[in-house]
Amino acid sequence: MTTFNLDSSARLIHEAIQQMGWSADPASIANRVKRLDLGLPAEDEFIFILSWLGKCSLVHKLDQGQFPPKSQEIYQVPDLLVTFDTAVGPKPVLVEVKASAKKKLVWKANYIQKLRKYSSLTGFPLLVAWKFYGLWLLVDVNCFVKAKTNFHLSLETAAKQNLMSFLAGDFVYVMKPNVGLHFVMSKKRLVSEKNTDEKSREEQW
Repeated sequence: MTTFNLDSSARLIHEAIQQMGWSADPASIANRVKRLDLGLPAEDEFIFILSWLGKCSLVHKLDQGQFPPKSQEIYQVPDLLVTFDTAVGPKPVLVEVKASAKKKLVWKANYIQKLRKYSSLTGFPLLVAWKFYGLWLLVDVNCFVKAKTNFHLSLETAAKQNLMSFLAGDFVYVMKPNVGLHFVMSKKRLVSEKNTDEKSREEQW
C-alpha cells in the first residue's frame, strides 16, 4: 500500500500551481510537483553539508505555511534561515535551495520579487544554494540578471560568485602517488541531439 504525507503533498501542489498559474494544464502541474519533490532531499543534503563543515551555528527550516493567505501575493518565504560564524561574528542569511542539472536557473520575475520583499522585510540578505549535479554553489540573489521577462543565473556566473567556501568552509582531496580517482557514470535521459554533419551526431545526456 502506498502512503503519503498529505500536508507535504498539498504544499507541493499549492507551490506548483502558485509558480505556474491556475491556467496550467494538469500534466504540467504534475511534472512540476515531481520536480519540487526532488528538491526536498537537496534541501536536507545542504543542511547536512553546512552542519558537517562546521562554520554554521544554526540552520532553521522556515515554515512554508504562510498566513494570512493574501500575504502570499507579496512575500515568498525562503527555504532556510542560516547563521554562519564569521570573523566579525554571526552572520544570519536567508537561503533558497534549488537543484538543477541545467546550466542556467530561470526564475519568474514575480517569484524573485516576492523573495526579495521577504528579505527586505526581515533585514537578512538572500542567498541561493544551487546544486548542480554534485557541486554546491552559494550566491547572492542579485547575481540573477533579467532577460526579457524572467531572471537568469548562469552556471558560469554562479561559479565565479560562489560564496560556499567563504561562508560555509570547504574541503579538498589531495591526490597522492598511486591513488586513482574513478568516476562511474550511466546515461539516464537524452536531453538533446543534433546532426553535426552527414556522418556524425552530437548528443547531450
